Amino acid sequence: MRKWAIFIAVCGGALYLGQQSHDDALGGWGLIGIVGALYFAPTILAKSRGSPDTLAIFVVNFVLGWTFLGYLFALVWACKGTKTTVLFDRAQLAEIQADMERRRLEGR
Repeated sequence: MRKWAIFIAVCGGALYLGQQSHDDALGGWGLIGIVGALYFAPTILAKSRGSPDTLAIFVVNFVLGWTFLGYLFALVWACKGTKTTVLFDRAQLAEIQADMERRRLEGR
């Protein structure tokens, strides 16, 4: 998320500087950067959250992001929590089960 904030700040600064110097090209690039960052916000969010579906979210965002429903779908998908699977080897699992059984018998 920090990179996202820095990107928006830089684009906003470029837009501000462009307006101050009356140079339409610089201001235009700042505006393009801000609009692009907002358009691809679902993709940026998915990438920053480490989503395994980042590429698919990018494709949906790129192809259907111009529609409200496509953008909303990509944004919800990017915010969706990912399931974490924890794998144990048999020795660790036996140790955890023994510890749980010991605690159950002790009345905890």
